[in-house]
Amino acid sequence: MIQVRLFASLREIAGQSRVEAAGRTVGEVVDELSARYGDRFTRIAGVGSYVVNGERAARGTPVAEGDDLAVLPPVSGGAVRPGPPPEGAAAQAARPTRPIGAPVPYSPGP
Repeated sequence: MIQVRLFASLREIAGQSRVEAAGRTVGEVVDELSARYGDRFTRIAGVGSYVVNGERAARGTPVAEGDDLAVLPPVSGGAVRPGPPPEGAAAQAARPTRPIGAPVPYSPGP
């Protein structure tokens, strides 16, 4: 059996963070878990990513007894705030120091 770690929504669907499943490839293991946990699990795991023993993996990656497979759902960035961006240091640093269209002084090299 392959030790499988589930995260976020996949963990919630399965009701636990660690499960065991059989298979010779990542895809076979994920297919077994999909049959066990249903359509929602299938949809999420199908667009997620996989890690075997700490290395990124694909559905065709072979797995063996004792391997650790992590199944990660897709992850997105942070929340979008309505309105203009906050006036942080980066925004202030990007602001031009002279009016747009003002002549740029020329300084010949040494």
